Amino acid sequence: MKEGLTFDDALLVPRQSPVRSRKEISLRTRFSRRVTINNPIVSANMDTVTEDAMAIAVAQNGGIGVIHRFNTVEQQVAMVKRVKRAESYVISDPYTASPEVTVAQMRQEAKLRGVGGFLIVNETHELLGVVSTRDTLFAAPTDHARDVMTPRDHLVVAPPDVSMSEARQLLHQHRKEISLRTRFSRRVTINNPIVSANMDTVTEDAMAIAVAQNGGIGVIHRFNTVEQQVAMVKRVKRAESYVISDPYTASPEVTVAQMRQEAKLRGVGGFLIVNETHELLGVVSTRDTLFAAPTDHARDVMTPRDHLVVAPPDVSMSEARQLLHQHRKEKLPLVNDHNCVCGLITSKDILNHEERPFASLDGRGQLLVAAAVGVKADDVARAEALAAAGADAVVVDVAHGHSDICIEQVTCGSYGWHQHQANVTANRLGGCASCCLVGLTLWPAMSPPLRAWLR
Repeated sequence: MKEGLTFDDALLVPRQSPVRSRKEISLRTRFSRRVTINNPIVSANMDTVTEDAMAIAVAQNGGIGVIHRFNTVEQQVAMVKRVKRAESYVISDPYTASPEVTVAQMRQEAKLRGVGGFLIVNETHELLGVVSTRDTLFAAPTDHARDVMTPRDHLVVAPPDVSMSEARQLLHQHRKEISLRTRFSRRVTINNPIVSANMDTVTEDAMAIAVAQNGGIGVIHRFNTVEQQVAMVKRVKRAESYVISDPYTASPEVTVAQMRQEAKLRGVGGFLIVNETHELLGVVSTRDTLFAAPTDHARDVMTPRDHLVVAPPDVSMSEARQLLHQHRKEKLPLVNDHNCVCGLITSKDILNHEERPFASLDGRGQLLVAAAVGVKADDVARAEALAAAGADAVVVDVAHGHSDICIEQVTCGSYGWHQHQANVTANRLGGCASCCLVGLTLWPAMSPPLRAWLR
């Protein structure tokens, strides 16, 4: 009896293999003389096994499904058609509808055929428009296709002989033309109309970072101390940046224990080591301190200045990327002619900007963030601290927006933080109150007569 190795239900006899790569292996086989499949998998023609859904799944994975015969001819033909229409380079006979059909009729036909829309054509089969699920979502059942369709002049079309690459390019190009950009305030624009609520169970720094990375903005709640809220704003602003203008630095005399504690507190992986005049001496990263004794000093474990790759403060992103790649580095300190630290660029930040092109960023490439304040007297100081920390907008969080105390706070805020935006979020806010508060946020730019009228 031969010795073999078991693998599930197969017995494998060890032998030398001539295969150099898994890509060289092919499981293609013939199902019939003219039908070839990529995987030797066939689903059985049993009524409990193969109908159209199973046939689609098996074919998508390289096999073939045999639809059972225990049904009417019409039912079996319909299943075959559904499989053939499930995927195609070009749907040669797309479902069409007349502009006179009703929404109710289209919904019924779409459910029957398992499709999401129809091309709307006239008697001579000329294209008039397209009706998709979103067009009929809130339409009345008695509305007609002509009333809800996306008209021909709003569609992207191509000639019958278009190649797959050309079609892909057309679809991609026109999707890129769609913009969801909107204003969060007069001077703050976001790429997606998504704002996370200023609730203590919803938005702290982690949520604000995630929302801004996806094009929206998070409003950090106010149910904490000023120092805690300021720290959250700072963490968001430091999470991403084209250039970190004020990188964390340390003295060469600090110990490894102190650096580990500070790194954990600030959520960073290393420090630039500088002297009293802010000249760069070296860099300490996590790998430098990994096996170091807690009592070792930064000067003993740092990567010294002459082993670093640095760049001038005006280096471009493409130049920074090239330098980091060329020297296989993750950090690029920016120094001036006197070797003084002016900033830092990291490979992580460059990759973040490339992977998330629609992130909401300020002029320095930092993530946008807003912060909430209340309507008490000490909230003005809180707002000023948040503005100084880099908050892009201040949101006045109040239960009833149309109240004297809220109006006074917004007016005071407009004087005190005119370079930042004061938005208002309230549980109750009528139309008159909205007009009043919108006017008050524009207070610094108003003429004296208009201010008098608002008062």
